[in-house]
Amino acid sequence: KDKTEWHRISVMNERIADVVEKYVRKATKVYVEGQLQTRKWTDQTGVDKYSTEIVLSRFRGELILVDSKRSDASVDSHEDAVPSEIPLDDDIPF
Repeated sequence: KDKTEWHRISVMNERIADVVEKYVRKATKVYVEGQLQTRKWTDQTGVDKYSTEIVLSRFRGELILVDSKRSDASVDSHEDAVPSEIPLDDDIPF
């Protein structure tokens, strides 16, 4: 059986955030590798709440668009194709 799980993701890398804004929508399948971070906060009634998210920091993390199918099947051009992997370490000289 397949099981769908929803997670909060925080992206601190501007290039990855731009790609997410352009190509990721609700129900888009992505592979995300980052750091788990849990935050504690208090709601309006004074009850402590916790929220856990996956954080892609500026220099660590990975995002791969798994479900990169185009919704418009009649388009044959590949010049605006969705990138399948977003590299994070372009500034590292090796």
